[in-house]
Amino acid sequence: MARVRKLTISQSERYLGSSYSFGGSNGNSVTDESELTEEDVWSHAVDHSPEDTPESFGAWSSRDAVMGNGRVCGGLSLAFEDILEKVCEELVTRIDDLKAETRRKWDETEEEMQMLQMAELWREESVRVKLMDSKLSLEEKYEEMN
Repeated sequence: MARVRKLTISQSERYLGSSYSFGGSNGNSVTDESELTEEDVWSHAVDHSPEDTPESFGAWSSRDAVMGNGRVCGGLSLAFEDILEKVCEELVTRIDDLKAETRRKWDETEEEMQMLQMAELWREESVRVKLMDSKLSLEEKYEEMN
């Protein structure tokens, strides 16, 4: 006759009961008296109100462990917080660099515009001087003719 392999009981089945096991009852049926009830499991979780806790327990709160909405955070939340801080610092540095570059380009453009304005003023002035010279020379010629 063929041997039947006896299925082992997992750790969760030992603590929660074996109503979901596949290999027969194995001495752990739903009606087994050694099975834990819901009251047995949750009796250790005591809800402490802030009035019941001593000052030493109620006063301490870690910013990393408790978020603003009262939810406990840790693990990935803290890892993402560190990454977020690094990324924010990099972004601030980039923004500052871009602001400095923009200011430098603005100043260069301002200088070029001033130079172009000065060149235009010099051209206008040279035209005025040439016109005055022409006018004076023309007046001299008229006087010579008269």
